[in-house]
Amino acid sequence: MASKATNDIPEEDLTCSICREIFTDPVTLQCGHYFCQKCVCEHWKQTDTQSCPVCRAFCSKTDLKINITLLKIVDALKKKPKAQPEGICSEHEEKLKLFCLEDQELICVVCQTSKKHQNHKCCPIKEAASEFSLKCLQESEKDVHFLYADQIIKINGLESTTGQHKSNLNQKKKIENSLHVFLCLSIQKDVKTSLTSLQDTEKKLIKVKEEYNKYLKHILVSLTFYNQKTFHQDQTEKTKKQIKNYSNLEYTKNPRDSWKERSSKKNRELTLDALNTFQLKHTVLYNFFPVEDCLLAQKQIKVNITVNPPSKNPSLMLQSLGVSWSDSQKNLPLNPERFSPAIAVLGYKGFTSGRHSRVVDVGNKTEWILGVTKELINRKGQIYLSPKYGCWTIVLRNGREYVAYTDRETQLKLEKKPKKVWISLDYEDGEVSFYNADDMKEIYTFKDHFTEKLYPLFSPSDNRDGKNSEPLRICPLYVAV
Repeated sequence: MASKATNDIPEEDLTCSICREIFTDPVTLQCGHYFCQKCVCEHWKQTDTQSCPVCRAFCSKTDLKINITLLKIVDALKKKPKAQPEGICSEHEEKLKLFCLEDQELICVVCQTSKKHQNHKCCPIKEAASEFSLKCLQESEKDVHFLYADQIIKINGLESTTGQHKSNLNQKKKIENSLHVFLCLSIQKDVKTSLTSLQDTEKKLIKVKEEYNKYLKHILVSLTFYNQKTFHQDQTEKTKKQIKNYSNLEYTKNPRDSWKERSSKKNRELTLDALNTFQLKHTVLYNFFPVEDCLLAQKQIKVNITVNPPSKNPSLMLQSLGVSWSDSQKNLPLNPERFSPAIAVLGYKGFTSGRHSRVVDVGNKTEWILGVTKELINRKGQIYLSPKYGCWTIVLRNGREYVAYTDRETQLKLEKKPKKVWISLDYEDGEVSFYNADDMKEIYTFKDHFTEKLYPLFSPSDNRDGKNSEPLRICPLYVAV
């Protein structure tokens, strides 16, 4: 066990830090450091203090006891034979300079005169090494010549047999290559022809589809506009008749009061017609009346497109079915929904799906902004009217300059100045379209992807030049209830 321990412990760890020699009678102090017993006692006599020479911790002389385990390790280290340096004779400790030819080993000068090697032929080590290497080279040369001759015979035999195989393989490869090239060229030609025809067909189909969709949307918008116009004419004629039939109808300040006074179904239906007459004449909103009573009528009534008052700029004035600029600014609270200083107002209702249309009568105004915007648009300070910031709008400037606010302004060239603008929103298809409501010619269409709630945006602009006093009139829609 001691011999194994000496192999694992470095010699520096078994050296006394006072005498710098291997421990002699090693003792352990209370602090854990090791010293020779004689060295530490001599140190204490010289310093007149009983402290550890390394850490200066106090130690008692009576506690000095020889460490038996460490002593055994040190003794084993001392008894271990020292390794002999290379090139030195282990018996005579002389340098090995000769080589005994009979015993085939290295010897020193003293070994040559000993009984073991007496009368043996010896030579210097370098001379013996050169002779030995020469013999090895000669023997290896013979072996190499023999192997070379044998390999030549085998190679010649293999070359003769492989030559025929190579010629056969070359012929097969030539045939295969010619067939492969022919097939590849023919296949590539067919594939290119097919791809070209498919691409052309695909482009034509896409173009036809786009034109077809555009044509369908134009037809739908035209039909809707025609139905609105026809319904408006029919409703006007019906209104005139109802005014004659119900000229004696009395209206109260609260329409609900007069409505509740009529109990029979016949009277309720007749009264609804009369109230519709009153509404058409005086633009009374249909939501003054109970919804269940409106459902009984099962007909179309006029719905005013109202705006959101909390969002309007203080300089704007709300009118019946419209909004205009006012020279006198009202003192309104600057709530978060209100536009300031931007001259704008939002529609009352937002949309997250479906198709929706609005017609705005712009008349002879010289400046206006119309479109659709996100609910969370910045309403304070400068507003950037582009799809990047959540706005899809067109604008009239200086009475003749029409612009679509894309990422970069797009100038619009119109054949005819529109008096009414039709705004169409298709939420699922991601389109906001503008038409001249008089002839239903397209002005511009934005294409995007919508994920947030959208509101109509109206701006009549200011009237500082005195030429833009007309209001933006939001035309009513007729819906089935």
